[in-house]
Amino acid sequence: MTIGAVNNSYYQNPDTTTTTSVSGSSGLSESDFLQLLVAQLKNQDPDSPQDPSQFAAQLAEFATVEQLQNLNQNVQAMNQAQELGAAAGMIGKTVTVSTGNNQTVTGTVEKVTYAAGSDPQVVINGTGYDFNAITEVD
Repeated sequence: MTIGAVNNSYYQNPDTTTTTSVSGSSGLSESDFLQLLVAQLKNQDPDSPQDPSQFAAQLAEFATVEQLQNLNQNVQAMNQAQELGAAAGMIGKTVTVSTGNNQTVTGTVEKVTYAAGSDPQVVINGTGYDFNAITEVD
């Protein structure tokens, strides 16, 4: 992300010898963005100041990105809940699960287990299998 005149991988404040690294791979937090904005304001050329409408546009863009990240997290949580519900609906049904290497296991789903942040597991004959590995439901 490029923010005004700060578009290189390192920004050095001319008043100090401190160099601040700007990493785009981990994303900018609100605090990082505000620090860059303040540094940009402090160090802009007084003879050709930054257009205030550009600052407003940058703030709006940052807010939009933040809301998109929140929306993405909500959609992921909804998908996990939907997947867990679908897995729970398999209890008592006979399913075939792919275990890899062209091997399958067929059996009745005894229960479903779930750990936060991972896919649900269907338990067949005491062994857990990834819900997404189900290839057939009878």
